[in-house]
Amino acid sequence: GGAIVIDHTEALVSVDVNSARAIKGGDIEETALRTNLEAADEVARQMRLRDLGGLIVIDFIDMEESKNRREVENRLRDALRQDRARVQFGTISKFGLMEMSRQRLKPALAEGASIPCPRCGGSGHIRDTESSALQILRIIQEESNEGQHRSGARAGSGRG
Repeated sequence: GGAIVIDHTEALVSVDVNSARAIKGGDIEETALRTNLEAADEVARQMRLRDLGGLIVIDFIDMEESKNRREVENRLRDALRQDRARVQFGTISKFGLMEMSRQRLKPALAEGASIPCPRCGGSGHIRDTESSALQILRIIQEESNEGQHRSGARAGSGRG
């Protein structure tokens, strides 16, 4: 037993497989293999349910044995055989990463049912208090400088 964490970014969807303390003690390689096999089935299920598309990178729990990595790759391929979307697979790298791409069958739910945050513009970040205060001071300074130039221009145009 473990857990998977799915995170959407602009460039890709990352899937992180966590062992949830199942790795402690016993045969670490066997536990990693069992957890990764379960995760492969669940990742395939979630990709169909959520219609995940584009570049997908799965970070499996590290396994030493290449035969175990191949077994996990095959399990994921088998789990996605009935998927209607076009799927392309890479192999699990020495870092435990597997790259794949999947065709999205319909527009992402989040894209059709949400708008970018008006506060942060969709970046997920807003200014802290100090940065906001400095920005306000800069705006006041700019307004003050523009006001001086305007009044100076009027005074100069009335002379001559």
